[in-house]
Amino acid sequence: MGTGSYGRKKRATAKKKGFKKYFLATKHRTRDVDQIQDDIAKGGVNFEYDPDLPGGGQFYCVETGRHFISADALAAHKKTKPYKKRLKELAEEQYTQAEAEAGAGIMKEKLPPIRRDADGNIINNPTFVPSAATTTSSSSSASAAAAPAAAPAPSTAAAST
Repeated sequence: MGTGSYGRKKRATAKKKGFKKYFLATKHRTRDVDQIQDDIAKGGVNFEYDPDLPGGGQFYCVETGRHFISADALAAHKKTKPYKKRLKELAEEQYTQAEAEAGAGIMKEKLPPIRRDADGNIINNPTFVPSAATTTSSSSSASAAAAPAAAPAPSTAAAST
């Protein structure tokens, strides 16, 4: 006989994760544009009869990745605004991995090719400095060894004052 409220509150489902919108967004997620562009490049998608799909899987729109119940429903879909928007998205060039890395700030350094002569020596490369071991001769090595010994010794007279 009670005239009170019924068993649950109005927004009882608001705190449950299963009822939040972002969970429903992944449930009804459409195919990405690059996946559809791959399907079109392969020549479309053919489905065999499947009783679980709408229309037995025979009326499929490749551009939007949706199944329809009849040919009339598919024809009506091809006149809609979302279908025409998807066609414009598919007309754009597909992104590559290099473009994605460039957008993230990851750049690959492109160096000029190393040019070598017939003997295998590097030529015309301003950043290359040959090592001292390959360019020294007997006279230059003797003068290099004498150079550290020729340094003046500190005077003891200046140290005592």
